[in-house]
Amino acid sequence: MTSHAVQRITYGAIAILFLITLTAVDAAAAQAESTWPALAALVRHGSVIPLTFIGLTLAAAAELRRILTGAGCRPHARWAYAMIVLLMLQPWIAPTGWLGYAPQHREGIVGQFVLLGLATVGTMWLQVRRRDPSRTLRDAGSTLLMILYLGLLPSFGLQLRCGWDVDPGRGAWTLLFVILMIKGSDIGGYLVGSAFGRHKLIPEISPSKSWEGTIGGVVLSAGFALGLVATARMLGAIAGGLWESEAESIGALVDEVFGVFDRLGYIRAGVLGAVLACFALLGDLFESCIKREGGVKDSASHIPTYGGILDLLDSPCGALPVAWFLLREAWGVL
Repeated sequence: MTSHAVQRITYGAIAILFLITLTAVDAAAAQAESTWPALAALVRHGSVIPLTFIGLTLAAAAELRRILTGAGCRPHARWAYAMIVLLMLQPWIAPTGWLGYAPQHREGIVGQFVLLGLATVGTMWLQVRRRDPSRTLRDAGSTLLMILYLGLLPSFGLQLRCGWDVDPGRGAWTLLFVILMIKGSDIGGYLVGSAFGRHKLIPEISPSKSWEGTIGGVVLSAGFALGLVATARMLGAIAGGLWESEAESIGALVDEVFGVFDRLGYIRAGVLGAVLACFALLGDLFESCIKREGGVKDSASHIPTYGGILDLLDSPCGALPVAWFLLREAWGVL
């Protein structure tokens, strides 16, 4: 194994430990008692996870702006940043009742599209105010790209975590496992592609990606999902053999952490993992298109062997809306 691969796996393992810790803290905070009802309502729907999402998407947006500027675009960056924050905040704050209403599930999604309407109209006004019609497609289009790509798409991750009727702890763990499936497909694709990749996937966009790596990513992601179902059922069986008081507490914990995948079953879990791997690859390839036009290899150099924050978020941006649709709308297991 090359030093590059060892370094990549090491930093990947550190990132996974960070995600697990973040999820455990967020899930524990959601269950904690508070003397302030308004604060308790907010923390129940998330704490460190939504804040981390906001920070990461803003950092990625700054990287994307630099790439777009290098490609000759002049996005309305401050407006894009503001709309990205609002699109992240809406799924988190709306279910708390702070806005004067506690939206049902579908009304929460409608709120996102109201914000997209505002984003579009605001971009139109800023472009007219700039008084340069020759650059309208590049400038307005790049602004809306920033908002859609790093505002709307990742906000579906917070819909998984912060939904108005999502169990306080279950949403956090479900989001973690979805992200691990998505990034697992990246890891599987990298390892299998590095070892066995012979047939290039789309060399014009990403010369390093191969069909063998793609298959490896799909298999690893689906295998991880199947492993979650197996773990849930094994732990459930163990809990069922304990004393009643112990079985109840352990069973509740297993349901909080793995309950969604227990209800999914093996077939749908395998489908979920495979589908997420495909859309994660799409997100990765789309970011490669952007970087190629901007003339850069990585969005930044913050993380050794990985690049920038945008390089980490590209695959989740492609897959999180699909995860939300399947788990919430199609199968109703969340």
